[in-house]
Amino acid sequence: MTYAMEILADENRTELDAAKEKSLLDRVDWSHPALESVREAPDKAAALLAHLATSPRRNYQFEYECKGEILAFLNEHYEAWRNFDTTEADRLEALSIEEAQGPRALSTVARLGQAWWATGDPRYGRAFERFYRALPTGEMFNWQHFNGSQGAIELDTWLYFSDCEGFTREGRIAVLDHICAITDDAWERTSGWTQRTLGPEGHNWYLHGMHVLPFYGIFFPEFKQADYYLRSSIGIMEEHLRGHYRADGGARETSLGYQGGSLTHLWDFYLLAQRNGVPLSSEYRDRLLHATHFLLRLATPNGSSPCFGDMKPNPGGLTNLAAVSAAVTGDREAKWYAERFRHHRPGVQRETQGELPLSVFWKVGLAGARVYAGTRSQNPRHKSVLMGATGYGAMRNSDHEFANYLAVAAADRGPIVTSHGHNEVFSMEIHALGQRFVGEMGCVNYGDSPAREYDQKTEAHTCLTIDGMEQAELENQWRWKSQVIPCVRRWIREDTHDFFDGVHEGFNRGPDKRILHARKILFFKSEPSYFLVFDWIDSDTENPVSAYFHGCCPGELEGDGIRLDSSNASLAILPPEDSGLHLERVSDAGLDAYREARNLNAENYPVFAFRKKITSDCLVWGIVPRKSSESTPQIKRLPVSLNGKEEPASRAVAVEVQFDSHTDHVMLSHTGFDAEMKAGTHSAWGFLSINRSGDGLESRIIHRVSDGVCGR
Repeated sequence: MTYAMEILADENRTELDAAKEKSLLDRVDWSHPALESVREAPDKAAALLAHLATSPRRNYQFEYECKGEILAFLNEHYEAWRNFDTTEADRLEALSIEEAQGPRALSTVARLGQAWWATGDPRYGRAFERFYRALPTGEMFNWQHFNGSQGAIELDTWLYFSDCEGFTREGRIAVLDHICAITDDAWERTSGWTQRTLGPEGHNWYLHGMHVLPFYGIFFPEFKQADYYLRSSIGIMEEHLRGHYRADGGARETSLGYQGGSLTHLWDFYLLAQRNGVPLSSEYRDRLLHATHFLLRLATPNGSSPCFGDMKPNPGGLTNLAAVSAAVTGDREAKWYAERFRHHRPGVQRETQGELPLSVFWKVGLAGARVYAGTRSQNPRHKSVLMGATGYGAMRNSDHEFANYLAVAAADRGPIVTSHGHNEVFSMEIHALGQRFVGEMGCVNYGDSPAREYDQKTEAHTCLTIDGMEQAELENQWRWKSQVIPCVRRWIREDTHDFFDGVHEGFNRGPDKRILHARKILFFKSEPSYFLVFDWIDSDTENPVSAYFHGCCPGELEGDGIRLDSSNASLAILPPEDSGLHLERVSDAGLDAYREARNLNAENYPVFAFRKKITSDCLVWGIVPRKSSESTPQIKRLPVSLNGKEEPASRAVAVEVQFDSHTDHVMLSHTGFDAEMKAGTHSAWGFLSINRSGDGLESRIIHRVSDGVCGR
């Protein structure tokens, strides 16, 4: 592709075009040495455009000067490119100016540029420039607080059209003037935000609000403020990685979806900095890769982050983050994750295995594609993990997409900390046999609405509530009246089983309600593989308790329990026999508003609640994946004694889980000290005992208080 093209005046030039030209020229630093010939030109605007088109440009994400080579690569490796779908580009072309001004209405504007590359049709260039020529400068800003991200997307698109005859001189001026103006606006907004307003965890706002600044600073050194914006951007990026991530790599914001978006911006900047010799601290890359691995190690079997806080389920959603980090650094584990997750993306077309996913190409270009192809995958042996500093755990019995998997949230909440989090302490997401059975269906649009109010409540998650209280009291959708700091007291990971023990004081409301809630989870990894969940409540008053389970597929009441069904498997959620629990399918106004806002069908996404009035107690749930041919196990509670004294469930609990071929006996002490536990014919010294018998084999595992690690 050549940039030595003649730039002709548009015969339809307007007064608005002339005003934009003057505005653009006023933004140029005419003292810049590279502009000597432009300064002397009779038509400075035309000369500036020619200079930007022909002079050596800085290295960008993709090598726009190598269009022929890029097109050959795309055609070789991606069926989706060979059969490029112009539907989205055509939709954008048909937008009215009023429609284009809607909130984030041009978020997919880069599809216009890709459609030009794919089809060679210059009308897409005309479609792009129309939005920016039609209105005075500033009236096409529609990302509000995050105009910085809008400008970054539009700069990508401007580059796509570098050789497009449909992108006129006046259109180029209008778009450049817009990018300059939106960059200034992004800086003015972000520089004016304060910690007092956003809270100590609001730093992701800075990242998303100033996304265009380093692009502008690197790519347009001839413009005023460019160097200043670049140096300021470096400070923001460094501060984010140093001050807003915990030791395990998790963001203090703790919304996993927001962490993923922030890391994408950080990788964008790192790539630009590396390619253009911008110095960064020696720790920048390692911190960024560490934070990326945090999300990858929590990943669900279908390649998404577990859906906690303000995010939506996104099968294959971690593919791009993994692939970008692999393409930029050659990280072998990141490539394994990218290859493992890429086929879970909905609607993905056939791509060459081992080559860079098409969705990532425009982030890293040919150079990144070569690094990715040359990087040999290394299986990280995807095991159960506890990210204790941030407060998330993931249990799994293999790295296969059909693995049994349970994620649990134990992250801090309130008073403004984690403003994108919800009241979801000890919420669970459960996958088994290739199906997502239990979890959240994603947040609704922000704003004051019954759906958003419900969305953040404890009952809107697979959590336990006591007397209808919230774990942390909500002031509004961004602020909290109180704080919850869960404690992960014990984490045990073995080849045969995992054990999680966490506690919080969110329901402890002074002398009239002195309440502790702990959720303990025991995961049997070998067949029959299933979960036992123990909800322990310590209180000196009787309270109504509700344990909610949110289904991600059709479900029914089955006896005293729940059955969730997929095409060839099901998940049973079973209390022990004669538990005295009342089970119901939930239907109320808040849930109805949420379903309507998310366009969910009540039959396909049911919510169930087990209810009971208790003082101190331990409620037990067996969560059992079943293939269609397998029967439901029987779960019984057994009397249990500690040191010869029979104890109530608030002190110790014992259960028997009987399958067709195996029987498990579990004893669990809640006292916090080792003791002689006894239930039926089984006895052990410790706090947790597991006995499995069947098929002529018998195993016995005993844990003492000294076993495992704590979460902090």
